[in-house]
Amino acid sequence: MSKAIHTRLSIICLGIFSALMLVEGSFRIGALWTPPAPSELYAKSLLYDSSIFSRHVLQPGPREVEIQQSPQIRYRINSLGYRGPDFLEVKSPGRTRVMIYGGSAVFDVTANEEQDWPHKVGRILRERGHGDVEVINAGTPGHASFDNLGTYLTEGHSLGSDYVLLMNEWNDIKSFGNDGSLLRSMKPYDPYHNPFIYSQGAVDGFLAEHVLLYRFIRGSLIISSRSEFNSEGELLRQPGVAGHISARALAQFKLTVASFVDAVRNGGAEAILVTEPHLPRPDNEAVARAKIRYDYVGMSPEVLCQAFDEAEGVVKDLAHQKNVPLVDSSLEMSGREQYFADHVHLTPLGSSTMAVFVADRLELILGHRVGR
Repeated sequence: MSKAIHTRLSIICLGIFSALMLVEGSFRIGALWTPPAPSELYAKSLLYDSSIFSRHVLQPGPREVEIQQSPQIRYRINSLGYRGPDFLEVKSPGRTRVMIYGGSAVFDVTANEEQDWPHKVGRILRERGHGDVEVINAGTPGHASFDNLGTYLTEGHSLGSDYVLLMNEWNDIKSFGNDGSLLRSMKPYDPYHNPFIYSQGAVDGFLAEHVLLYRFIRGSLIISSRSEFNSEGELLRQPGVAGHISARALAQFKLTVASFVDAVRNGGAEAILVTEPHLPRPDNEAVARAKIRYDYVGMSPEVLCQAFDEAEGVVKDLAHQKNVPLVDSSLEMSGREQYFADHVHLTPLGSSTMAVFVADRLELILGHRVGR
């Protein structure tokens, strides 16, 4: 290469570098908002570990999580990997321990710490004189009933619960349009699949942490490439793709819930089934329908309503067949827009209403029983 060409290339490279530095400086001086670095998002995100017995589990803390929403939402994950304050693995004598299993609707993702409805249930019961009652929120975002079965079988049973509630329909409905087996359709969870909080190699990590321009471009590319995924990392589906409800999937749901009840009984506790309150109803108006993510399930509004009816029918039938208490919160709340932030997640009013409703039913079941 001649000296002239080498000089020209050096000038071009220097010009490009200078331009990039100028843009970088402009961003740092004039940007009204700067995207957070992966390390910053990592510190403010729910973290998961993969598991053999469920698709994932919450990574144990103790850890405070601040979700960047408006208003900001705060969670606390305790040292055992459950939402809320720490509790003893070996239950204290005289305690009555209640565990509530489900997905994000039980975790109560829209509620601030200690305002999630399972913890409100415990507070209400204690205020009513049941000072020995301890309620544990065992909900995990993204979990379906088969995940709940796996986590109870491999850990929950050992925590000395007296009563175990299961509320999960929405996350199971996501597979209701699948004619294949659950075994073949569910994939392992990769805890490092989220590029927003995990860098993709040393170079990407360094640039994302230190170069603001790169961070802007990187974030835009990630959002563009992942626009087909929902907030739980699952592939979005065109509404109406699942035009039917699979008999096989429905039978699987029934077997899973029945097995959960049997597992709880075999673990020495009493099972309680809860219908899941939901916004989708045949008579939803346009404002309510706009809140519902039909692309999470790939169903039309009509098929989704049918799916909820089928799932509720399974839960109610099993409660009758197996002689377990039923908390029919769906009957009380479903379809009422003021209770829902979206398809199943609750507003503050909905969370409070749910807590009172469940506490009322639990109080009838508990009576003045002394914990084991």
